[in-house]
Amino acid sequence: MHDAYVYFEDEDVTFNDISSLSKHVDEGLDGYRDYLIKYSDRELVQFFENAQLKRQYGEETEAVKRDKDEIEKPSIFALLPAYALSEIKSAFKIGFYLYLPFVVVDLVVSSVLLALGMMMMSPVTISTPIKLVLFVALDGWTLLSKGLILQYMDIAT
Repeated sequence: MHDAYVYFEDEDVTFNDISSLSKHVDEGLDGYRDYLIKYSDRELVQFFENAQLKRQYGEETEAVKRDKDEIEKPSIFALLPAYALSEIKSAFKIGFYLYLPFVVVDLVVSSVLLALGMMMMSPVTISTPIKLVLFVALDGWTLLSKGLILQYMDIAT
């Protein structure tokens, strides 16, 4: 983002002139655009780029087909929602991977309690300590932190 600020200061970008602003978005945000391209789902980028072209040109016209073939550098307005949805998708995956073992523990504990004839005992009283022991024994915080940080590790380089 520092590059965008330097470009903003050097090129004297004005918000009143649409061509100046468009040039700033295209040239001043190259580092940010590269980051978004790297961490966005390619299918989502293509979807938003196609939606933007259809909105701009109307239905499938020759200009839309030509622009689809010539897309080397996707628009920042296609990259931003694609990146946001990619991150949301990753968050749901992480949540599912965290939730699944705990559901399995709940199912096993409730099945064992029913098999022993202990229907009146709450499975939560047995399964919660088991979940905590499982999380601590597998070093859950370290695994979770590493998984979150390592996906962005090459940003610093």
